[in-house]
Amino acid sequence: MSTRIDASCHCGNIRATFETAGEVAVRECQCSFCRAHASRTVADPQGTLTIRIADERDLSRYRFGRLRLADMLVCRECGVYVAAVMEGGGKAFGILNLRAAGQTPLLSREVTQVDYDAETEEERRTRRERAWTPATVHSASP
Repeated sequence: MSTRIDASCHCGNIRATFETAGEVAVRECQCSFCRAHASRTVADPQGTLTIRIADERDLSRYRFGRLRLADMLVCRECGVYVAAVMEGGGKAFGILNLRAAGQTPLLSREVTQVDYDAETEEERRTRRERAWTPATVHSASP
């Protein structure tokens, strides 16, 4: 079963396409950033995540938490958190916030609550490189 999810911020500055051929778990991180955004995320290490930025000036790459390893992609114009991306070993890995996808059947799935506060930097990088989706970020502006 192949699944494609298109997501974007309200104004369309950040657009993302998540594609997977398998079943994915819906996660609900318990950090204060994710709880404040009511985020529910998906990832698939065998899938793809393509993110397109229309105007970098309207993009906030917010690094949250004590380790600050990933960019939370938030639109400066409309305030929507669309995805998170981490770079490592010359590659990018990401997760998609389903809340930016509008109505998708995945939002009605049972969620797995996760808490990663106790991870070391090495543990977090390793987990994300193993579990997050290979990602590509394209920007139309400098």
